[in-house]
Amino acid sequence: MFKIVVCVKAVPDPKEACNIKIDPVTKTLLRCDVPMVLNPLDKYALEAALQFKEQFDAHISVLSMGPPEAGNIVKECLALGADQGFLLSDRAFAVRMPLPRPTPWPKVLKKSARMTWFFAEWPAATAARNGSDRKWPPS
Repeated sequence: MFKIVVCVKAVPDPKEACNIKIDPVTKTLLRCDVPMVLNPLDKYALEAALQFKEQFDAHISVLSMGPPEAGNIVKECLALGADQGFLLSDRAFAVRMPLPRPTPWPKVLKKSARMTWFFAEWPAATAARNGSDRKWPPS
């Protein structure tokens, strides 16, 4: 049986873009003003995994990192057909920019060599956009 992990993220609803506000002191997103939705690109990755599951014997796990409210995104993925969902939620992960930062991903990736990972966007692309020289996948 194939084991597939799809990484998903809760993002501000694009339909509410005009209501997005940033805290002027902490420079963080004020989440209370805009509903969070499943990142549309991540939904494509989940769709690809679900199509794979239809053709082959596969188990899909969804992995997300964010505040407790992001659990709704994981639940949505389960409703769409994922078999298992995980939410990593800790204040230690809260930072101003997605990358570069210390993340749990390198350890997770190293321990999951027998799983197939579906990303909407490979982390190196995000790192490059943010000016990081971090190498992916981690060695």
